[in-house]
Amino acid sequence: MTTEPWKLPQRPGSIRLGFMSEHDESIGRRIAELREAAGMTQEDLAGKAGMATENLSRAERGRTTPHLMKLIGIADALGVTLDDIVRGETTKGAEVVRLVRRIEALDEETARRVSRVVNVLLDVLEADRRQ
Repeated sequence: MTTEPWKLPQRPGSIRLGFMSEHDESIGRRIAELREAAGMTQEDLAGKAGMATENLSRAERGRTTPHLMKLIGIADALGVTLDDIVRGETTKGAEVVRLVRRIEALDEETARRVSRVVNVLLDVLEADRRQ
């Protein structure tokens, strides 16, 4: 069976020669925006995500889309969900996950203080709702 070179299936995450899809560009843009919002360099994020800096740079420029496991690593390193990266949506659940991760990163005493503040705020909001 012969296949024309332009019809060869591409390995997921491989570099696309001669074109970029809008999907690749938008994922790359979101990764760059989230990285910058986290105050990380490409080197920082690549190291935490377990990938080469050049591959992250290509992804941010939309030249390639990382494999699923690399996207998961990027999301974990940034403290976001895959939805944040792939869809650009922050769901209620994703926001809760992000907050929990931030609290888990705190020392024990600070985490307890944050928890008390959040609980008081939630109590106030629930009381307002009942009125």
